[in-house]
Amino acid sequence: MSIYGSGRTPISWTTRLDVARFTAHHLASLASLPAVGDPSILRIEGTRASFLDVVDTFRALHPSRKVEVEHLPLEEGERAAKDVAGGFVPSLLAYLRVVWEKGQGKVDQDGRAQLSNGLWPEWNPKTVEEVLKEQTAEL
Repeated sequence: MSIYGSGRTPISWTTRLDVARFTAHHLASLASLPAVGDPSILRIEGTRASFLDVVDTFRALHPSRKVEVEHLPLEEGERAAKDVAGGFVPSLLAYLRVVWEKGQGKVDQDGRAQLSNGLWPEWNPKTVEEVLKEQTAEL
């Protein structure tokens, strides 16, 4: 696995299904719909973990599988993010990985915005470990 920077920056992880469940619950529980042009912003987060946390979780689940981690300079990721000629998808992925490493991948941006998770206290989004168990069960 190649990681730009240290890989220790925590970011938000939420599955698409959990986003859909939370959104459906929120819409179903509204007393009235917001006025047109007055959108609600929901900031939700299933788990907060770094890329190295994810690697450690995978290693714990699959101790016989070897996972090597290569740390690349952040500047290399920034160059790759700007290299659209090398392909849009690789450029976009490099951009996202750099942004996340810089700490801009948390829903609440270091506490400046409150998470909406409390609007549905019974919401139980899947953790990174649960997703990895499901997605890698056949390894």
